[in-house]
Amino acid sequence: MCIRDRCYNLLLIDFPEDSVITFGEFAFSGCVRLTEIIIPQSTLSIERYAFAGCRGLVQIVIPHGTTSIGFQVFDGCSSLVSIIIPKSVTTIGGGVFNGCRNLTIYMEVENKPQDWSIGWNCGCPVVWGYKKN
Repeated sequence: MCIRDRCYNLLLIDFPEDSVITFGEFAFSGCVRLTEIIIPQSTLSIERYAFAGCRGLVQIVIPHGTTSIGFQVFDGCSSLVSIIIPKSVTTIGGGVFNGCRNLTIYMEVENKPQDWSIGWNCGCPVVWGYKKN
C-alpha cells in the first residue's frame, strides 16, 4: 500500500520487464504526484484500487496479456486523458474510472465483453475497435 506521506514525491515508475504479475490492492493508491507508470508486459491483473487517487496520471497503456482490471482501479485519477485497453482484458470491475472526467478509453475489442461490470467506464467516451498504428 502506498501511504500518501511516503510516496508524495514519486513521479515515475518503470518496472523491469517480467517483474510484475499482479498489481495488488491499493498498490500505489494515493500517489498524487505520480505522472507516469510503465506497466510491464508480464502483468496479468491489476487489482482493486491499485492506482486510485493518483491525480497526476495522464496516460496509461495496459499491456497485451493483462486479463483483469479490478474494481475502481483508477478511481479519482482526474488528470487521466487516455487509456488503451487490449483485447486480452476479459474482466473489468465497476467504477474503474470514477472521477476521470477528461478521459477517453481506447478499446481494442469491437464491443463490451459480457463479463465486464455494468458502469465500468463511468460515462467516459469509449473508442471501440481501436488499432494502434
